[in-house]
Amino acid sequence: MSRMRGIRGLWAALLLVGAGCGEDATPPPQGYAGVFHWEGKVDAYNLSIEPGHVVRWSMRGCDTFDDARGRWEERDGKLVLSGLLGDSTTTVELATGYDGLLSTGAVRSSDGSPTQRWPRGGVCAVCQNPDGGPVLGPVEVRPCDNPSLP
Repeated sequence: MSRMRGIRGLWAALLLVGAGCGEDATPPPQGYAGVFHWEGKVDAYNLSIEPGHVVRWSMRGCDTFDDARGRWEERDGKLVLSGLLGDSTTTVELATGYDGLLSTGAVRSSDGSPTQRWPRGGVCAVCQNPDGGPVLGPVEVRPCDNPSLP
């Protein structure tokens, strides 16, 4: 009898491990998964939309940085991002005309424009002064495979 309980316990443990112990692995809707960058900025602004309703955002300059984590939720074919900018939410949708996202409102930071363009792919700040003087900020951003995200 105790041997049967041991086997049942083993099967129960294997089922829990196989099920991921309740971990949410819901993928983002088609076209939304991946890393995107805020177009036209000197600092490197990256946004990662991931399975499990996870959103990660980061800003990296040469001497400044910021990052945040939030959540995404699908509504009417768009994603609503929350937790990145206080209690407010931002809607992003697949852009037409380029591979990326268009946000209505600020994702986390704003430059005053009502929309933000987020092309696909991460960027990293280039922190070098071509004149050899002190580096006060990025000179540009370049595509990179591993942008810093929280």
